[in-house]
Amino acid sequence: MTVLGALVLAASLGAAPDPAVDPLTASPDVQFRVIEPKPFPDALRHELVLYPFVPQVGSTFTTQWLTSVAYVFHATEWLGLRIQPFWVWHAERSKFGSELLSRVRQDSAAASSVMLQWGAVAAPEWTPIRGKFAAFGGTVRYGFVLFAGAGAASTQIELKTADALGPATYGSTGVRMVVTGGAGFRVQLGDRFTVRLEVQDLIHWGSVTRINGCNSAELQTLEDQHTAGQVTGAGVGAQCNVDRFRGMQGSYDRSNDIGIAQAKASEGGTDTLNVVGVYFGIGVQL
Repeated sequence: MTVLGALVLAASLGAAPDPAVDPLTASPDVQFRVIEPKPFPDALRHELVLYPFVPQVGSTFTTQWLTSVAYVFHATEWLGLRIQPFWVWHAERSKFGSELLSRVRQDSAAASSVMLQWGAVAAPEWTPIRGKFAAFGGTVRYGFVLFAGAGAASTQIELKTADALGPATYGSTGVRMVVTGGAGFRVQLGDRFTVRLEVQDLIHWGSVTRINGCNSAELQTLEDQHTAGQVTGAGVGAQCNVDRFRGMQGSYDRSNDIGIAQAKASEGGTDTLNVVGVYFGIGVQL
């Protein structure tokens, strides 16, 4: 390159105009222009959610309140796996069922009165809609979640309603399959904390063929013994838990439950029960 060419090149570089200034950067009306890409992805992270109080809604014959915990493994940004145990700490006849029994002496069908005690379900969780917005000096992320799966639960049925003789008594109706499905919203605040609001249905079905492990014939044997004056438990199988029909609960003799249980176990029929609950939970993501 000649000396003249070098001088011309240097002059042209020095004369290049400054880059244009974005007028929005100086505007007092613009606070947030671009939401940054999320610095904390969901993929391969773990989430623990506590649902402390879950009321059952829309039930005809039973009222059940439960507490649940969910563990969610987020395999990708859109797909996760949730494992959710639950414990029913309040279960009784619904107000409608109690009035039906007290006013017209008509009890609900045994298959329609089975209540959950405890159990667990597992389900894939899909987040088809995701988004985020800037607020509170940070980024708030939200998503619409769907899930469906299955599990197992222990069940029971109310035998004697609460009255002046003592509290309500219950009999175990065994472990049965539970299918679940639900939908809701998940909000994440910062890197760790989440809030969820979901509607979930725990579906179980079947009939009442055994109560406290005793079938109809075994319960009839125990009822005959009760009528004779002493429930010995002779003539029944090992899985029949005779001790559940012995002793006192308050001033109520539990052996009086045998006749009620026998009538329910011999009733027959099946039903599909839906335990629909509103789940509000607070979680942490690890």
